[in-house]
Amino acid sequence: LDLLQQAGIANARLLVIAVDDPAAALDIARQVRKRWPTLPIVARARSRTDAYEFEALGIRAIRETFHSALEAAEQSLRALGEQPHTAWRLVRHFERHDRELLNRARAVRHDQQALIGITEQGRRDLQALLQSEHAQRGPDGASGLEEGWTHLRAPDDDRPPS
Repeated sequence: LDLLQQAGIANARLLVIAVDDPAAALDIARQVRKRWPTLPIVARARSRTDAYEFEALGIRAIRETFHSALEAAEQSLRALGEQPHTAWRLVRHFERHDRELLNRARAVRHDQQALIGITEQGRRDLQALLQSEHAQRGPDGASGLEEGWTHLRAPDDDRPPS
């Protein structure tokens, strides 16, 4: 905290935590939350477990490998011939599913049996989502949503598919 105080954290409008050591990042977040509870914090989480801990502190963490995996998935779908907006939509569906699963799992993160149950249910839910997506495709494999994709956008994503 000494370094943060020397940097003027008492007058800061935002703290970004992006250190390589996950334990240190969580420690910084805990100490800052305790001392400056109203200071907005943006934090990079290295893993799902780190994300649970940040979110328990009221900090919506940015999972670094998750977002790059989503981008890789979208690019992969497009490389396989999927229409750009369809690839975008599929990835957003998965992202929304994963966010919901993360929120459910956070509440039971210290109960291994409950966490396993939520994870297994999440897999079944994802399988049903993918099967539903497949069933909506026409005989040519098209999703039928080539027009009007904008109404499917996630509320926090203002990036149109290109």
